[in-house]
Amino acid sequence: MRIAVVSAPKHGKEEFIDEFLKTWTNYKRSPEKYLEVIKDNIKLIEKQRDKANRDLITDVVADEMMEYKKGDDIIHSCCPLDTLVFTLWLSQEEHTDIDEAYIKKTMKLAHIALTFLDLIIFLPVLEGYSKEVSDEENQEPSYEEAAYRDEINNLLLAVQESYNKGNTQIFPFETPEGSPALIEIFGNTAERIQMVKLYLDEKGQPYGKNPEDTLISLPNIEEQTDLDRIVRQNLPESQINGIPLVK
Repeated sequence: MRIAVVSAPKHGKEEFIDEFLKTWTNYKRSPEKYLEVIKDNIKLIEKQRDKANRDLITDVVADEMMEYKKGDDIIHSCCPLDTLVFTLWLSQEEHTDIDEAYIKKTMKLAHIALTFLDLIIFLPVLEGYSKEVSDEENQEPSYEEAAYRDEINNLLLAVQESYNKGNTQIFPFETPEGSPALIEIFGNTAERIQMVKLYLDEKGQPYGKNPEDTLISLPNIEEQTDLDRIVRQNLPESQINGIPLVK
C-alpha cells in the first residue's frame, strides 16, 4: 500500500514512521526528494512566501507520489496535504504573493496527486496526548513554535472535516482511481502502532478477503466545504495571540 503520514510539526511523526518500518518490514520509506530541493535551494526556500519558491517543493512532493504504483509498499513523511496546508497557512502571513488563485492551483494539484495514495494516517494534536507523543523533543516548544503547531493542526483538522464530508475540492472521490482512506490515530508511539494494527494485517495490507478490498467506503457527498471557510474558521485573525484552542 502507498501510505502517507501527516501531522503538525514536532508531534512524533518521525518516531512513528521509524516504528512502523520496524513493524512492517516489507515497507520502504520514500526518498523524500523535497529535502534535496530545500538543501540545494536553501536561499530560495527561505523565501517560501513567494509562489515560485513554493512551487519548487509542491511540485517535487506531487511528483514523488506519482512514482509509485498500486501494490507498492511505501510510506511517505510528506504528501500533497502537507504542502496544501502550509500554503494555506502562508497565505495569512504578511509579505506574501500567495493568493486565492494560487491556493486553488495547489488544491487542484493535491487532488490529482492524492490518487496515487491508498491511505493517509493523520496524527492530530489532542488535549491530554500532546506530551505523551513528544518523546523525541528534549524540551517543550517555545510559545511561537507551539502556536505554529496548533495553527497547522487546526488546518489539518479542517482538511479531515472536508474528507468526512466527501469534499471533492480536495479529495478525488469522483475519479476512477478514487480517494485514499484517511484514518486518525493518537497516543504514544506504541499506542499508535497498535491502532494501525486495527486496520492493517501482519503484511501491512487492509483486512479483507479480496486483494482489491480497501479501507475506504465512499461517504455521502454533502455540501462542498468552501476554501474561504476552511481558512476563516481554522486560522487565527492574529498570528500568535489569537491562536485557537487545540481541539
